[in-house]
Amino acid sequence: MNSDNNQRLHTLDVARGFAVLLMVLDHIWLARAFPCAWVIRKTITRAALPIFMMVSGYLWAVRGWSWRRGTLLVLAAMLSVRLAAGAVLPIPDILTIFAVVQAFAVLAVRWPISVAAAGLLQSSEWRIGWPNYEPGVVLCFCCLGVLLAKRVELPALRCRWLEWIGRYPLTWYMGHLAALALWRAAHAI
Repeated sequence: MNSDNNQRLHTLDVARGFAVLLMVLDHIWLARAFPCAWVIRKTITRAALPIFMMVSGYLWAVRGWSWRRGTLLVLAAMLSVRLAAGAVLPIPDILTIFAVVQAFAVLAVRWPISVAAAGLLQSSEWRIGWPNYEPGVVLCFCCLGVLLAKRVELPALRCRWLEWIGRYPLTWYMGHLAALALWRAAHAI
């Protein structure tokens, strides 16, 4: 691995770490129902998903994608979240949506603009009606990450604590869901 590729991974870890922080804040504000939390949730903290998906698309383009690795990743994430949250929380819908989007990874790397256009059409004309994000919108963010990998040299970002968080996004995801489930259970009494 050359130093440019290594530097890119540091930058992607920082981006994922920042997205993890936004996601945790988003879910805390949702669970606690802070006054005016919806303003922050719909403006600032909702950037977490687009950042995660752009990093995924970037990695599809840089590292390649295989059905086996993609399928195992999604199944491991779903199983891990189920084990971490127990029966208190359902598997988050975004993991299901990401599993659907994974099926288009190879096409997204080959034809990102066409696949993004199809994603926009799905999200506007053939809505599935899942809560939060439509699969087409998630796919568009992944395609944006693919385009970034093909066209833009990432700046060298270093922030060790964000890199550390970004190296273990699934651990942080599981941990915060389990903590929120315990908090909700303790306050439901």
